[in-house]
Amino acid sequence: MGQLKYFVLIVTLLYPFAVYWGLGNLESKYVFPLVLVVIGFRWFSSGFQDKKILIGILLGVFLIAAVWGSDMGLKSYPVLMNIGFLCVFVMSLISPPTVIERFARMTNKKLTDRGIAYTRKVTWVWCAFFVINGLVSTGTVLWASDEQWLLYNGFVSYLAIGCLFVCEWLVRQRMLRG
Repeated sequence: MGQLKYFVLIVTLLYPFAVYWGLGNLESKYVFPLVLVVIGFRWFSSGFQDKKILIGILLGVFLIAAVWGSDMGLKSYPVLMNIGFLCVFVMSLISPPTVIERFARMTNKKLTDRGIAYTRKVTWVWCAFFVINGLVSTGTVLWASDEQWLLYNGFVSYLAIGCLFVCEWLVRQRMLRG
């Protein structure tokens, strides 16, 4: 199962490039099954809670494709992933422990009240990030060229996620130490 998760990660990261190439070289009706493959791989490699969100993403892709066409459905996947992650993070605020607290407990089993409060604040930061990232991604779907969509959803968005993750992790290490 571990190798499948790495495969799914690679497929997910390459998704914008595959869609860009597919839309430039094929009719979208031939590219659309790619969405099913990506979501299918994610389905089989995820936990139960994620499966509910994946069903919502799948339905969203089909709804967008039905209303605005296959191209929009294909390009909306990153938007819907942001919505999915936002739902997971918000639900963890409503029903703790938060996602960030779970990550923190992987390396520090005994979190103080201060540490728990910090992880809760950081979970709010991630929620804000997913809102902003989702809005920008939506803008690229609606108004940007395919090249701009690819640049943002295939590079800038991942870079932003990585930067926030690394910065937060570094601050958390410092916070939890002292």
